[in-house]
Amino acid sequence: DATFPDYTRMVPKISGSTFEVDRMELIEAVTRLSFVSDSVGLVDLAFGEKLIAQLNNIGEVIETIDCSGFETNTKNVAVPVTQFIKSLQSVQSKRVGFFIRGPMEPVRLIDLDSPKNLIIQAPSASRMKVAA
Repeated sequence: DATFPDYTRMVPKISGSTFEVDRMELIEAVTRLSFVSDSVGLVDLAFGEKLIAQLNNIGEVIETIDCSGFETNTKNVAVPVTQFIKSLQSVQSKRVGFFIRGPMEPVRLIDLDSPKNLIIQAPSASRMKVAA
């Protein structure tokens, strides 16, 4: 029998508040951005009073969505568009939660109807030029 590493050490623990957005609204916004995405296929996300989804490769293409759970610090992260949409589609609840520690930390998506489901999104370096 093989000994496997403890994967739970790599899972971001939820501490403090999370950000929540309407799941379908976010899928639709990111899908629209995917049509003009560069070959890298990244979208920058800034969570704050509003969720701002932005592409910088062709100028600024911005989508904004109401976001709840905002406290004081805006969190920015970049994610691969196609993979991110697939992750959002795996969530069943109307609203999806996010826990983000920092720009290069894994993003934990939270299915608010089934919070024990584990969905982790690997980040990329953010190219965000605006703040939420």
